[in-house]
Amino acid sequence: FRSLISDLPTNLVIVCEISRLFEILEKVIVHVFNSPNTHFTLERCWEWLHKVAWKFRLLNMTKRRLFSIPPTHSSTLPPVNFESLNYLTQHYKWFRKHTLPMLLELATYDATVENDVNSLMTLIDLIDNSIDLGKIHLIPLCRQVMKLMEQPSPMKTTEQCDLSRKIHQLEDSVKFWKLDLFGLDASSSDCGFLASTKGQECRQKMIACCEQIFGNCDIIQGGVTAGELETTFETARHDITGERERSVVRMWPIFELVALRLNSALRSTLSQSWGPSTEEPLRNTEYAASLRQSLVDWFKATGCIAPTSVGIIKSGLELSNDSSQNLSSVMLHLTAHMHSSFAIHGPLLFLEWEQNTVMEDDNLSSAKKSEVYPQDPMLAIFLSCIVNKLKKTSSSESSLALKSHRNTMAMIQNLRTMLWRNVPVLFSNSLKSCLNEEVFLKNSYSKLLQILSSCLKVEGISSVDAICKALVALNFDSGKTKGHRCDSFVVPVVDTLKSLENTLGAWQRLEMDTSEWWICVGKCWSLIGYIHLTFFSNLELIDPVHKEAMKRQYRLEELKELKVLLCVQELTRAVVGATGTWPLKEQYESKIIELEARKECQEGIAVRPYPSRYNKITTELKSFMESLFAHEKFRDITSRLDVSDNDAEAALRTRTEVSSWLMSVRSFHYRLKSQYYASYPDVVTPALLALSQVIWGTDMALSNMDKSIVKRQLRGD
Repeated sequence: FRSLISDLPTNLVIVCEISRLFEILEKVIVHVFNSPNTHFTLERCWEWLHKVAWKFRLLNMTKRRLFSIPPTHSSTLPPVNFESLNYLTQHYKWFRKHTLPMLLELATYDATVENDVNSLMTLIDLIDNSIDLGKIHLIPLCRQVMKLMEQPSPMKTTEQCDLSRKIHQLEDSVKFWKLDLFGLDASSSDCGFLASTKGQECRQKMIACCEQIFGNCDIIQGGVTAGELETTFETARHDITGERERSVVRMWPIFELVALRLNSALRSTLSQSWGPSTEEPLRNTEYAASLRQSLVDWFKATGCIAPTSVGIIKSGLELSNDSSQNLSSVMLHLTAHMHSSFAIHGPLLFLEWEQNTVMEDDNLSSAKKSEVYPQDPMLAIFLSCIVNKLKKTSSSESSLALKSHRNTMAMIQNLRTMLWRNVPVLFSNSLKSCLNEEVFLKNSYSKLLQILSSCLKVEGISSVDAICKALVALNFDSGKTKGHRCDSFVVPVVDTLKSLENTLGAWQRLEMDTSEWWICVGKCWSLIGYIHLTFFSNLELIDPVHKEAMKRQYRLEELKELKVLLCVQELTRAVVGATGTWPLKEQYESKIIELEARKECQEGIAVRPYPSRYNKITTELKSFMESLFAHEKFRDITSRLDVSDNDAEAALRTRTEVSSWLMSVRSFHYRLKSQYYASYPDVVTPALLALSQVIWGTDMALSNMDKSIVKRQLRGD
């Protein structure tokens, strides 16, 4: 039993004091049950037998290995195994919830046990404060918020888990799909792979696998294995000679722009059932179905969009026809597309023409340009990159490369056809970005208030004031009058909710589609994302899948014990010849029926990788919330998202500092997604969605701040 809880010194209060806790508990229990004043009925006896089991389960947790194995000949203390510590804390919480209240109630029958009870409660308060019990008590509230935000389900089978990890691993090997712009251009090997016939086939196969994984939770039948998919991928990656279609690659930023328009419209449509509007929602109409299909088609045609995004969005949208299952996964990938699109971050890498590629009459007159370009400035920037050569050849004797010229002309022809077919729709009010963003933001805000009101049981109309009062009133009684609060959680949420309400009020007074209007939109999204992440980062002490498996095991143990007790009673009755009904027989039988019904409901347990990485997720999220996302830091960042400062140097300094912070947030978002999303989609999807909202909002505000600053400089302000 080396390295068990009591073997090595530590400053963790719950570990140091757990043995004393059991000593005092035993004294109180013995005193209470030996007292003639203790009032007990058969029903109370049955209730006590059920609740005292949690004391013994807590005792069993003290036998887990607390310290990790130290290096050989190390003189330092080995690190604490936080998984064991969290299991101990979780069982302590269950003990406080089930056993302690009834024990304190029984102790009120005898005044002579008061001193022991006071000693017990002093120790309980000491342990409570050391484990931040107030925040732990908020976990059910956070869990309920995540559930109402349509948290996705965990992986159900090992095959799904393995295939999902393999697809994400293969994606990370392609620079396109992880937004790695270093050394990337239209002539790179990644472009050749994705533009080749085999590369396109491999991508389609990966999309189909993602649809199978995320479209249902059954065992995948008739699909490829992780090994087969890797073999197909590696073969296509190294056999692309003679199959490159560079004109297709140069069209991707244009495809992305169309996809961004459709993305904005679809998010708006999906959110219409959240808002307070009495009009018939468009979510299940023919328009919405057409929008879904169009977006999926454009995503499939755009090779630089990762196959997991296409597969999850397609399967999630199909499921959302009947239910809201996986809607948070769909929203995650739609929001991530808005802030990670190559059309935003690196279009010129693909729109540049090769040195010897020319086009007749490519220098249009200024008068003609206004007739060619659409009025929307977002598209005009990229269309100008197509029509005008971006790289002038430095050699005056360069010759015309007919093959390159043919590819370029094919690209222009495709672009012309695409615009001819789609421009009327792209510039309709239905796909107008500012209108869709307005609807989506208002509906998302309404949904946030509705969910918080529901979870906090706020009566009447959902309002920020009522929600804030309910949050401030949260108090968890520990048996003393002071209770346990969690200001470190409540204060940032309350402060951010009020800031969000004020920002929305200011936004609605601004002229639509101006730089100031978009900056306010971005700021609102950052605030919403921060509130979401505050709830979503307060995760369960132990992996929810393991927690459910443990509770199921306890139910099975209790069921087995009850059946044994009934058998013993019946045998004793047969031996002694008793004719009456044995005490608690009816309670035993009804409890057995209840447990068997609950066991049947919990037959399917999700799978997790071994060893567990859940503690790493909780640790990284906690560290992130205490550093980059500390409330004071975040409040300072959002307060700088403004264009009122007339000092150009101060504006540039603000731009640099906020951009540096945003880059760190992006890095954490990428690391969380690449390391944990494949195996823990139910745990990290809500946090990733919240981070995407912050990134998208801050990015939007920064880009429009740049635009506003440039306009002022051009005016000479």
